[in-house]
Amino acid sequence: MYRFTTPAVLLACTVLQAQDIQFDPGHWTSSTIATQQEHALLYENRLLSDTMFVEDSSTLALEMVVASPTLARVEFDPTTRTRVRRINIRQVNTIDSMYVENARTGEMELVTRNVVMDVPNGLYEEFHTNGSLKRRGYLRAPGPDGTLSKTGHWSEWDKDGNVVQEETHP
Repeated sequence: MYRFTTPAVLLACTVLQAQDIQFDPGHWTSSTIATQQEHALLYENRLLSDTMFVEDSSTLALEMVVASPTLARVEFDPTTRTRVRRINIRQVNTIDSMYVENARTGEMELVTRNVVMDVPNGLYEEFHTNGSLKRRGYLRAPGPDGTLSKTGHWSEWDKDGNVVQEETHP
């Protein structure tokens, strides 16, 4: 009995723990990145280019390598204006529809509009209030039930940069 119960409990805990990240997809009226900023929650979409320095083995000089621009949601704390998290996204155009009662005729009318939704797609980072990295990993797009799932290697650090937790997800 214990042979089956223990793995089942561990699997359930892993699945529940993997779904702890909440994400609001936004309801942008335009796909223009410059206009996609939400003032109430202080998040905005930006095109970001990550950079790193790599040592050239022949000259031993450091060369800066710039990755191609990535669309990312950057979220800020409303009081301190410090970065809270970054999530790489892709955007999907959808049509949002609802029935609204016409005040003159009393009939229900179908109203549709184009909506741009953010879908998590790759790198996920959270930051401590002092700006140091708190958590890093990769997200898989939401499944049919709408929940996000972690994939690959995830690490978590304390405010001093010490590794607190590491885990790997399928």
